[in-house]
Amino acid sequence: MTEEYKICNGCKQSLPVSSFSKSNGANYPRSKCKVCEGNLAKVRKKIKKEVGSPPVDHVCPICLRNESEIKGRGGKKVGSWCCDHNHTTETFRGWLCHDCNRGLGFLGDNVDRLIRAADYLKKKIGRAHV
Repeated sequence: MTEEYKICNGCKQSLPVSSFSKSNGANYPRSKCKVCEGNLAKVRKKIKKEVGSPPVDHVCPICLRNESEIKGRGGKKVGSWCCDHNHTTETFRGWLCHDCNRGLGFLGDNVDRLIRAADYLKKKIGRAHV
C-alpha cells in the first residue's frame, strides 16, 4: 500500500501524511507538518514570554467580545486568547479571540482578501451584523 502525501501549509513541501498530527478531535491531518507545528509552538512560547498575558478586561479588537463571551472557543489547553503574530517577522500583533484569529489565518493574513470578503458581505447581506 502506498502512503498518501500532503503539502504542508508551512514549509510547502509534499510530505507523507504520517508527518502530520491529527487535528484536535478529528480524524484528518493538520495543515502544517509536525516540524512546522513545533517551530510555530516555539515562536508562540517566545512571544508569550516577552509580552505576558492580555489584560483582565481585554476585548477582541475585531469582534469586540470579552473573555466571558468567547470562553470555550479555543479549547481548555490554549485558553481564551490567541497570540496573534506576523508569521514572517515572528513579531507580536495583539491578542485575538480564536474565531477572529482563525478568520484572519484562513484569509492568509491578506488585507486585500479581507476587504473583498467585507465587500462581498456588504453586497450579499447589506450591512454586516454587529
